[in-house]
Amino acid sequence: MKISIFKNPDTVETSVEFYQVVNAIKLGKHQNTAFAPSGIISISGKRKNLLIYTGLVLLSFDGILNDEFDGIFQSISKILTTYCCFKNRLGNGINVLIKTDCLDGHHKTAYKQVVEAYENHLGLKVSNNKPDEFTLCPLSYDPNIYYNETSNVFQISIKTKKAIVTEAQLNGLYKEGFDKAVEYTERIVRFGEATWDKFIYTLAINCVKAGIPQVKTLEFVFLNYGYELIFKGKVNNAYKKLGQIEKEGAGALHSLYFKKFSNYKPDVKCDVRVFFEVLIFKSIYAGKPFYYLDKDVVKEVGISRARRETIVKEFIAMGFLKIYNDREEGYVHEVTIYELIPENIPKAAVELMVDASVFLKKVMPLLNSKYRRVAGYSHPP
Repeated sequence: MKISIFKNPDTVETSVEFYQVVNAIKLGKHQNTAFAPSGIISISGKRKNLLIYTGLVLLSFDGILNDEFDGIFQSISKILTTYCCFKNRLGNGINVLIKTDCLDGHHKTAYKQVVEAYENHLGLKVSNNKPDEFTLCPLSYDPNIYYNETSNVFQISIKTKKAIVTEAQLNGLYKEGFDKAVEYTERIVRFGEATWDKFIYTLAINCVKAGIPQVKTLEFVFLNYGYELIFKGKVNNAYKKLGQIEKEGAGALHSLYFKKFSNYKPDVKCDVRVFFEVLIFKSIYAGKPFYYLDKDVVKEVGISRARRETIVKEFIAMGFLKIYNDREEGYVHEVTIYELIPENIPKAAVELMVDASVFLKKVMPLLNSKYRRVAGYSHPP
């Protein structure tokens, strides 16, 4: 696992693998630095940002008498969940690191549970009462440092309204979803020096759609593409933008998403109703123009390519849709792009629906706000 090295409390010097910290302590190197057990940290102005969370909890037991030191050290190292322990810089205490399965954002909960367990087991009081993820630990010199890379993971209970969840239970599913999002994104744009911003933003959009939590998307992005704070900004923007659009837009598309197709005229076929609302939803969700691959149309709404082409021709004739192909820099192949013409949506809705007033009252403000800028389904702004 990677962690940040600090030159001073306000300056990150570099990021290294944890075993490198262990070796430095064993050899007495870099004594003027400190490390952040909680993971990769960046500093923007006076604000610290945790980019990747390790789940490590730091405990310090200070003021240990010389004749008790070895016995306490042995007791700590024998605890199965002890990941690492070593003599502190002053030589009168022991720093202990415990690997947990804690979720990012719940470090204080993990700290309290680990403190309680270790204090009860050792009969000692923890000296550091700083349960935040930005706590630093100075490098010291201890040739006898204890390091168990395969230590047991301390299970943290995080109570939610639904259940008790752990990182171990969810990580595999999230990683699988992230890999699929990467695969889909790479069909549109490749990660490169000229296209990294498009790629990261596009990938974040697809992770939102895959239901991956924002903190996990950030973790996977950093692990796969580097520890750049600007990546975090791209991911945050995607989640903030699409989360709000989804919240506002879902209720507006009441026919499809609430299964109320009776609002349409009887002669309007079901797949026409579905595709009409899907196109509006995609446009509200991602802006203009948006990519919608044929295979995804089949997968998401069950409309074949041939039938989709027929419906598209009808919509073009109605005057509210246009499609075209594009091959932008960095994109893998030519793709079909859909673009709605908002000013013609009301006429189309009236033609398709028995009463389009409620639908248009909710939909049009959202469409108009999105069509002031270029964005896209699986397509960055």
